[in-house]
Amino acid sequence: MRKTLFIAVAGAGALVGMLVGCSSEPTVRTGQEAETVMGSLNRVDNVRADMAYIDPSIDYRNYHLVRVLPLNLDHVEIIQPNSSYSIKNRSSRDWTLTDADRANLANAFQETFVSAIDRTEGFSMTEQTGEGVLAIEAMVTRIAPTAPKDDSASRGAGRNVVYSQGAGSMSVTFTVTDDHSGEVLALMKDTRSGQHTFWGPNNRVSNLAEVRRMLNQWSMQISRGLSYMRSLSEEKQAN
Repeated sequence: MRKTLFIAVAGAGALVGMLVGCSSEPTVRTGQEAETVMGSLNRVDNVRADMAYIDPSIDYRNYHLVRVLPLNLDHVEIIQPNSSYSIKNRSSRDWTLTDADRANLANAFQETFVSAIDRTEGFSMTEQTGEGVLAIEAMVTRIAPTAPKDDSASRGAGRNVVYSQGAGSMSVTFTVTDDHSGEVLALMKDTRSGQHTFWGPNNRVSNLAEVRRMLNQWSMQISRGLSYMRSLSEEKQAN
């Protein structure tokens, strides 16, 4: 698994947990104070995202199945590394996503999200389309690595040592739709960075360790996010 995996998947997982993760409870704006997009999506405050919207009129108790769409990597902007890293024999080769990178990212994303949803009470994974199914899609829009890729073409031959503050950042758009009608039920956008408090080695081993930590964190937030959507309808019914 290459360094690429951390930069893209960690951010991708970040978008999945947008509705939770703050000290305050998420709050959906309603009434005259509501900020809406796409006609029916209301802004959610106190969320861990650049922006998050949800349709509060939907009865999410009707959904028990979730289908995870393949990670969308069709329109990724790559921000090339700058001087925020230290490397011997620095290469001018551009940082790019190869076919192998895309395949590794897609596989890691799918495996992590499926596992998280399977552990979420009240929801099960499905590969079938139809009524009562939520479709989840994450689209990577921007990747900003902090250092050249960990390969001989980018870092040159020999034992080049790279130091950086984390592996980079990524921007993702995340949507939840009714799989039968195609109606968008939730929309979230966010940019996340890896651990960047201290300078440290930037290589496949260190980045893989960050991948695992980030994916575990995001997968737990996926579960909480789905539960939060269900709780909106339960509270509405109770009132």
